[in-house]
Amino acid sequence: MEIQPNKLILTNSAMAKYSLCPRRYYWRYVRGFTSKGLNFNLEAGSYFHDALHKLFLGEEPCWEATDEDVITPADMKCRKEAIQLARFLIEQYMQFYGDRALFTGCEVTPEWEFQIDSWRDDVILAGKVDGLIRRKDGLHILEHKTTRAIDTDYLDKTRLDRQITFYMWAVRELTGELPKGIIYNVVGKPRKYRRKGESYADYLERQEVEYLTLPGTYFARQVALRTEGDFEEMELDMHRIVDEIASCHEEDYFRRNTDTCYLRERRCNYQPFCISGITAQNVLTYQKKDPFCELDEVNVWEEA
Repeated sequence: MEIQPNKLILTNSAMAKYSLCPRRYYWRYVRGFTSKGLNFNLEAGSYFHDALHKLFLGEEPCWEATDEDVITPADMKCRKEAIQLARFLIEQYMQFYGDRALFTGCEVTPEWEFQIDSWRDDVILAGKVDGLIRRKDGLHILEHKTTRAIDTDYLDKTRLDRQITFYMWAVRELTGELPKGIIYNVVGKPRKYRRKGESYADYLERQEVEYLTLPGTYFARQVALRTEGDFEEMELDMHRIVDEIASCHEEDYFRRNTDTCYLRERRCNYQPFCISGITAQNVLTYQKKDPFCELDEVNVWEEA
């Protein structure tokens, strides 16, 4: 995206990371550090989103494994298997939904990117929606998701997803039309575990029977609504978070939230920096990456 001089760009991902821990936000969005190596779930989600986007445009998906960001042979293996998974999910999705896969009969705008001047002269709010879809009952936001399990807990989470509330608010601000709701287009990943020594291609082939016989386990479309109260609360939260982030930039201080150093029994990627600072040794496990690359990729909410 085009960066405007002397303007702070804030996306939902940036605000979420700040809310989790201001120091995490600092390492990622101020210093630009991200861990080296590829994340399988993010890779698979990215290729899945890109393939759906191309299908909506009437184009063929690209399944080529490029060497961008690939540092080690393990990274390339990760990317190739992620592509295999994404392709498998697309094939199962198209087979299950058939003519309904691409919402035939509705007006669809794939991937809608936005920038909004905030109430502050120094802050711009930005993001990218998977799609806008106009049905007989009005305009909706379309969100593609992949997850390990489609269950009540997962679907309940959509009701409070602040990212989508933010997107609906952005659409209203820019078009004057408030979307009627959000259509979550959810595809489940294989639930069986991979056998020892099994190739990834063989593993996916073994999953096909479940996708054919238990489609309700792997495919779901849910419409979620928002109330005026949801928007009012989101705006109050957003004002507070944006003002706090702007103040941190002005003061050049981002506090640590040490209660989040371990989440789901996983260590924060930036813990070495917080413990020892940036050293010649620990900096080797990181790379500098455009903090706004999320606007060139997908808004990922992928579950392990």
